[in-house]
Amino acid sequence: MATDLAHEWESIPELRRLAQKLQLVQVSGQGTTRENIVTNELVLGPTLQNLGMRPSVQTCMLHVKALYDLMQIPVPGASVYTQGWSLRRMVSLFNLIVRRGHVPREEAIRRLMGKVGLVVEPNSGEAEDGSCSDLDLEDEGGESEHDATDDEVVEGGYS
Repeated sequence: MATDLAHEWESIPELRRLAQKLQLVQVSGQGTTRENIVTNELVLGPTLQNLGMRPSVQTCMLHVKALYDLMQIPVPGASVYTQGWSLRRMVSLFNLIVRRGHVPREEAIRRLMGKVGLVVEPNSGEAEDGSCSDLDLEDEGGESEHDATDDEVVEGGYS
């Protein structure tokens, strides 16, 4: 069953190319970071527009699987699971960034904010050329989402 979101993803040549490599959602390193959001802007834009700001993991997995089915690409269930979780984590981190109430330094995140209908106005500390002061950059650092899932058990029990 192809979904509207799967059709939209499939219509973007770069996402078709990534899906053919079974890498629709690009993740690097440990945890979900702002850089992951920037890297996955093409995936996140349609996701936020079609699913809103709080999709479940199962919903994300359903749409990821629908894309591979639409493209007739066999994909392991573990890959769909991983990409669904990663996509949901990026949406959650995007929500945290949006709730901070400031203009992010990343152009990709500002574009995503515009796609979901948020008005993006320059910071008062932002220079004419769009660069931010060092104070703005210090305030913005450190945002990431831990990758632990609800069903993971920490070795040695609870602390």
